[in-house]
Amino acid sequence: MEHRSPSPADQDVHRPQSTQATALRVLLVEDDQVDAELLVRALTHGGFDVTSVRVDTAEQMRAELARADWDVILSDYRLPTFDGMAALKLLRLTGKAIPFILVSGTASDEAAIEVIRAGARDYVRKDQPTRLVAAVRRELDAARIQRAHPRSGALPLWRRIGIVPRLALSVVMPTLLFALLSIWYAVAYTRAVEQTIRADAEQSARYLAMSVAELDENAGTPGLFFDQPAYLQELVDRLARVQKRDIEIVDSRKRVVADVITKDLGTTYTHDEGNEVALTIQDGVVRTFVERSADYPAGIRQIVVPIQASDGKIVGALLLDYTASYKHNMRYAAEQTRRFIIIGLLALAVAAGIGWITSRSITKPLHQLRAATYRLGRQELDEPISVEYADEIGELAAAFEQMRVNLVAAMDARVTLEQTLAGSNRALRRLVNSAPIAGMVLNFNGVVRMWSLDAERLYGWTERDVLNRPAPGIPPDKRDEFDTLCERLAAGEVVTGHETTRLTKDGTLLDVALSLAPWSDSRGNVTGFISIAIDNTDRKRAEVALRDAHAEITASVRKLERRTTELHLLREMTDLIQSSVSIEEAHGVTQRYLPQLFHHDTGALYVRSPSRDLLEQTSAWGDLSACLSPAFTSADCWALQRGQSHCVHAGRGELLCRHTPAAEGGEWICLPLLAYGEALGILHLYRSERDTTSIAEQPFLTMAETVASSLSLSLGNLRLRETLRQQSIRDSLTGLFNRRYLDETLPREILRATRTGSTLGVMMLDIDHFKQLNDTHGHDAGDAVLSALGKFLQHHVRGDDIACRYGGEEFTLILPGASLDAVCDRAEQLRVGVQSLAVRFGNTQLDTITLSLGVAMWPQHGETEDLLLQAADAALYHAKQGGRNRVEIAA
Repeated sequence: MEHRSPSPADQDVHRPQSTQATALRVLLVEDDQVDAELLVRALTHGGFDVTSVRVDTAEQMRAELARADWDVILSDYRLPTFDGMAALKLLRLTGKAIPFILVSGTASDEAAIEVIRAGARDYVRKDQPTRLVAAVRRELDAARIQRAHPRSGALPLWRRIGIVPRLALSVVMPTLLFALLSIWYAVAYTRAVEQTIRADAEQSARYLAMSVAELDENAGTPGLFFDQPAYLQELVDRLARVQKRDIEIVDSRKRVVADVITKDLGTTYTHDEGNEVALTIQDGVVRTFVERSADYPAGIRQIVVPIQASDGKIVGALLLDYTASYKHNMRYAAEQTRRFIIIGLLALAVAAGIGWITSRSITKPLHQLRAATYRLGRQELDEPISVEYADEIGELAAAFEQMRVNLVAAMDARVTLEQTLAGSNRALRRLVNSAPIAGMVLNFNGVVRMWSLDAERLYGWTERDVLNRPAPGIPPDKRDEFDTLCERLAAGEVVTGHETTRLTKDGTLLDVALSLAPWSDSRGNVTGFISIAIDNTDRKRAEVALRDAHAEITASVRKLERRTTELHLLREMTDLIQSSVSIEEAHGVTQRYLPQLFHHDTGALYVRSPSRDLLEQTSAWGDLSACLSPAFTSADCWALQRGQSHCVHAGRGELLCRHTPAAEGGEWICLPLLAYGEALGILHLYRSERDTTSIAEQPFLTMAETVASSLSLSLGNLRLRETLRQQSIRDSLTGLFNRRYLDETLPREILRATRTGSTLGVMMLDIDHFKQLNDTHGHDAGDAVLSALGKFLQHHVRGDDIACRYGGEEFTLILPGASLDAVCDRAEQLRVGVQSLAVRFGNTQLDTITLSLGVAMWPQHGETEDLLLQAADAALYHAKQGGRNRVEIAA
């Protein structure tokens, strides 16, 4: 998928789901978005995967042509600031070979022909989507063939050569080979002459060297050069006159012993720059070199040959000048070379001329045929294709001329057919307009082919507004429905009484009933469908009003049912709370029923602790229940401070309670629970801003206040009962349970121990010398000691243990599930611990308190409560008798 930056005009990317569709990049020169969508839909239904960009100005088109490569350009003829001809000219200025197709519903035939002659590939009416798909596919095939044609850079060199160079090469190449062979022969001939000259010079030099060596063949020593120098010089002079060459003889040390130039006699020969003479004397190999000296500044060619004695020893060398013969023979070789080269070049020129004349006679008619094919491609069919040759090219020209004639006949037939169809359409349009129905004829792409006068009166658009354009008045949410109807009609189905909505020109929404049937052309092909619309707006309005009334009644009934349900739940909750025996049991009831009463909200019930100014959470529900504070003081809630409901909106900057969690939006309400002149707690509720109803609305507020009032009364009564009960079972001086509670609890604990098979310990304790304390300090001091001991016992017993004031200064402890050893240990701990208890009465520090304790175990020391208490009391008595401040176990 292509990703592109936003274009100056709308960009619409349409893609079919089929993976077999042909990818197509289309540049749409169109000012109407609906028409652009119509063209893209037609191409999509034709099997293309379309990527399209719409432009409607020259600047936008120029930018898109520079930004991307497009497969085809589809252009409308008339735009507000642009037209098809200008778009075509702009394309030609860019130099890009992109197929340009004119797609219009308003251009005349003359305008379409003008654009085609200017270079457009085809002209298609907007109501002919099949022709559009065929035209685009034809251009893609042509582009594919063009791409399949090998490019010059991708072919071997010999296949990139044109006809003219090939013909020229076929003639020139043999001649060029002949010329090259001539040059090669001349060069080879020159080298052969040079080698011949050197061989001749070498032979002459060897002959002279042998003659010198044979002057004294019986001597056996090389002393000849030193003993008879005059004879050697005479020999050299004689040979020079015969050979007409410069001859020199040097000994083994390169000293000149005989020379035509006598001034060099006796000197060392130094004119061999490469020391060729010394090398020849050393290894006996014949060498040539160029001697440059004051006598021969231009240089002469010398050949040096070794002189060997009869025993094979090299005793010197002979130098022979062969310059004259070399120059003579090389001059002759150069003349021969020039002659061969001239002959080869003349043959090459003649062959090139013959090849050019031959190729020209072939390529000229081929160029004429190529120009004729270009004219056929541009549909310029007026100029005939001339046939001037009787060969294969003439036959090809005749075939193209026959093609031109056939195209002219086909275009004439097409024009005649289109005129006939236009006449039929006019007759059919008159028939449709005369019928008193809101009818129209559309193709399967939604393009209007006919539009009746009643349709104009119903929808507001004239025939000129909609003809050959997409059908107006289809709401965006009905587009898919319309496409489905087109598919059903294309399959031959007839649709009647289809109810839908349509828009009028002024934007009014109409309720219509459509009857649709397939529409066939003169050849029986289904090309579209006829649609007849009946306005159902008034009937629909009555139906809507009836439905609204029914919905309102239904909503009222549901509201009453909901209110009845809420009242039923409230009554059940109130009854259960009134029946609860403890505050904890009542909290379980509220945890069950409050979420049902306020199931759309988040909320919590906070109850005030009797012993301190703290409100603790006893019930919570809803999505934000985890965010609610578990406890807070009365000063943190405005409802408790004001003594009335406090409702705020979290997003309006209103004053929130400090215990309310931070939340964006939504509403909070705190309803105080007041009973018997005391604040028992609050009912805390939160409603999200997503909810359509407000907490402050009267129905909800009334319900919440009713629930709060019922909770206040129920919890107040329960707390009053709890207070009275506590007063009946608690000793007011020590804060411990009293004798009445002991009488109720001990039998129950014995039954529990019997059921579970566990043990039960009973401990009775008495303050030593308590009467003496009363007599000495008074009864108020005794009360202070009893109160201090009660607090001590409350803090030093287990949670399951029960501490009671048995009477006077005697106390009883019940230890469920404890063993005898554990009870004894606990008694010992209490005995020791109480001695550290410091009790002050006024400004007087009272004496240390000691305890006497008696321990008894169930069922070991008694199976009933009376027997068990008697056993513990007897053990206490033994502790008193045994000296006090000790622990005794029942016998």
